[in-house]
Amino acid sequence: MIRGYGDGTFRPNTPLTRRESIVMLARLFGWGAPSILQSPFVDVPLTATNALLVATAAEKGIVKGTEGKALLHEQLTRGQFALLLMRALQLENEPIRSVYPFQDVTQQDMWKAVQLLAERGIVAKTSYFHPNEPVTRAQMCAMLVRVSTLIRQYSTRVA
Repeated sequence: MIRGYGDGTFRPNTPLTRRESIVMLARLFGWGAPSILQSPFVDVPLTATNALLVATAAEKGIVKGTEGKALLHEQLTRGQFALLLMRALQLENEPIRSVYPFQDVTQQDMWKAVQLLAERGIVAKTSYFHPNEPVTRAQMCAMLVRVSTLIRQYSTRVA
């Protein structure tokens, strides 16, 4: 799911790019190719690295883009990653059962994403989430391990 760099390092404190986050989510969820081989973003030609994964993420409604662009080389914030995870887990229509006092999350859709992830133990239930800070490789790794555990628990219950 998560790979190191060519020099053998992991660099846990390095901020993630949008591209890296999409690739890691695709590995975790086992996404295949999109149904239509067309890039929904003007800045991601189909010849680009991981273009098909980006197209699949867009087709699934996980990646929305900004003004027709995916901006794959930009750093991803913690709040943006919470939104991606909420969509990847298909939680958008789930009700919020418990409200946690994240004082620094004010954007409505981001607030819902953080609340839903906190309910499921994917993010810590603290007073601050720091939604505008870049998400690091270590933070992404911790959240994806928790998501992976939830997926395994759920799949054994429904199997």
